Amino acid sequence: SFYRVDWSPDGKKLAAAGLVMGSAEFGKSHLIVWATSTWEIVFEQKSKDDMFDSIYGDIAWSPDSRSLAESISGMGVLVHDIQTGRVISRQDTLSSYGLSWSPDGSRLVATGDLASGIRRWKVSTDESVRLFDQHVGGFMQIAWSPDGKRIASGNFEGKVCFWTAATNKCDGLIYAHQNAVFNLAWSADGNQLATGGGIIRIWDSNTGKLI
Repeated sequence: SFYRVDWSPDGKKLAAAGLVMGSAEFGKSHLIVWATSTWEIVFEQKSKDDMFDSIYGDIAWSPDSRSLAESISGMGVLVHDIQTGRVISRQDTLSSYGLSWSPDGSRLVATGDLASGIRRWKVSTDESVRLFDQHVGGFMQIAWSPDGKRIASGNFEGKVCFWTAATNKCDGLIYAHQNAVFNLAWSADGNQLATGGGIIRIWDSNTGKLI
């Protein structure tokens, strides 16, 4: 069963991730990539043991379409070089429901760090920093802004936090939904943020006001 799909930015590959269920609750993780010109498999990886529950995390392509990040409950975040098949980065986190690359492809952010925080790291070195604010926690979704200066996160209580990447501080907080924030999407110019939490709302990302 596949739970996540993602096109590469260059449109030449499609990735899908999920689980091959071995029992009612646990299965083997399965990540597969097809070349969209021929639909031949160009990358595939399966875990050897039934270790994972039925909720898969997330997958995200790097901006240059060379690397694919995946988050798996109990395994953290892995970054695969699709051309060589090697794992080029790894972070041990808790259950991560959201991944996002920086626009320049040098860094990743993921939900699921300790105490409901966020982890940001440099892919080439795995050096990491932790983003945390006591007023918000339990993050589900995360999205890096198009200019790379801010990161938006949504949590289980319907709150959206705007983080400044240079300081790792939550400098803006929106009570966006009564329930959880299930998805986030920046506009191309970075001036608006769309949130999904039962209904869709559009926000001015500079002022935090509802549009």
